[in-house]
Amino acid sequence: MPAIHLIKKRDPKLPPIIPIEPGSRVYRSGHWALAETTAKTLIGGTIYLHEKKADPSFFGGIVTSVEMVGDGEHAGRIVFTFETGAAFKGIAAPSKCWVHEMQIIP
Repeated sequence: MPAIHLIKKRDPKLPPIIPIEPGSRVYRSGHWALAETTAKTLIGGTIYLHEKKADPSFFGGIVTSVEMVGDGEHAGRIVFTFETGAAFKGIAAPSKCWVHEMQIIP
């Protein structure tokens, strides 16, 4: 199963990770710079969010869809929609595969 590990700094100036509606287990991620074709290969796979490369994930889930931002400040970036659960917290990423605060495992 494909997976993506991302560094998500807890900075209020960065786009938040938010539920699609209050109380939902389905979330939308911030905006990420990667090719749409690559992002689409992650549908059905997992997303893990980390504060630092060496830290285990603090959040994550199963990717249900991806969307490219069409305009504005984040045009051309990807937003992931994913369903979260406790199983996606505390997951370590392989230490040698990080590129630009991102790691994709096919």
